[in-house]
Amino acid sequence: MRLLILTTGNEFTPSMLYKENYIIKAAQAHEDEIFVFANPYTYVKGKTTLAPADEKVEGFTLKRFRYHSYGFDLLTSRIRRIDGLEKEIIKVKPDLIFMNCGQVYNVKNLKVIKQALPNVKIVLDFSTKYLNSARNWISKNLQHKFLYRCWLQQALPYVDKIFYISQESREFAQDMYLFPDSILEHNNLPGETIPVEKKLEYKKEIFGRLDLSGKNTLFLYSGKIYPDKKIDQLVKAFVRTTNPNFRLVIIGVYSDERSKVIIEPLIASDRRIIFMNFVTGSELTKYVCATDLYIQPGSISQTCQTAVCCGTPLCFNDIPTHREIYNGNGFFIDSEEDIYQVFVKVDENPHILKEMSEKAYLLANKELDYHVIYKKILDAVGLK
Repeated sequence: MRLLILTTGNEFTPSMLYKENYIIKAAQAHEDEIFVFANPYTYVKGKTTLAPADEKVEGFTLKRFRYHSYGFDLLTSRIRRIDGLEKEIIKVKPDLIFMNCGQVYNVKNLKVIKQALPNVKIVLDFSTKYLNSARNWISKNLQHKFLYRCWLQQALPYVDKIFYISQESREFAQDMYLFPDSILEHNNLPGETIPVEKKLEYKKEIFGRLDLSGKNTLFLYSGKIYPDKKIDQLVKAFVRTTNPNFRLVIIGVYSDERSKVIIEPLIASDRRIIFMNFVTGSELTKYVCATDLYIQPGSISQTCQTAVCCGTPLCFNDIPTHREIYNGNGFFIDSEEDIYQVFVKVDENPHILKEMSEKAYLLANKELDYHVIYKKILDAVGLK
């Protein structure tokens, strides 16, 4: 089977733990022929930049395309039009097109692709929600309700299935784009289930790297650092704890100077806090496996799925998206005091984390592993 992943609406970075990379891994295990069509942007040390001209990948064919310029960068980045994309897709002759961001100009031209390739199956995947989109009048009414809705409604007759990652994403898609219930189906963000033996191996490696012992309890945050992530609440709560064996690792990149000014002095005030910059996806997996509790106090991150698949308990805010990956495998928090009380509970009863780890693995194997996610995609459109 030939799979084409269209990721022209988002930065594509082969080394990161993002949905499209897990789909690639699953397709490779399925022995499919894989093509990825992407825009020219990638992440380097957590920041968006142009992909290098000599970029190399293994196990799939990658082709990048530049956006049609409208002479104004903001407009170009919102329309995200690629001239000639449809001809390039038709040349590949895919059996399945997986489009992980449908809010792009070329989605309106799916009719051209279906006419040339009547047997191709087309899947759209949506993770957009009110938490991260349509947060002002122009974005909500002009960008999503008018522009993107118009394009997606033109595409709808030629789409075989639309996946949404959470109830919040479903609500957003139906409010903004008027998708009918009949074409929608839930499918989680994927992750890679790490066997217990490998998890323990990673833990030993990371603990050795950080000069920790079995007496230490390791907490972890990873991702961009800006106000919505509420890292200041996390650090303030941690500083209030007194257990000398507690350690907090923060892996991230500051997105704005204000966050850096606020958080850096807090980190410097406690020697138990270890700050690291950007790490690769494979390295992040090791840290997530090694940690006793992964903490995501603010806006959502795909690393929460990674944590579940690593058998690592979670500490995150109580929103519908997080409820969907909750199986008694963590704590819900909404404030600095909530985070502090979690630290108190772990201090008083560290064995609770072992029970949560077991529940995380049960959930991962049933619903989140990338093999399960890919099979669900194929089953939904009648492919094997």
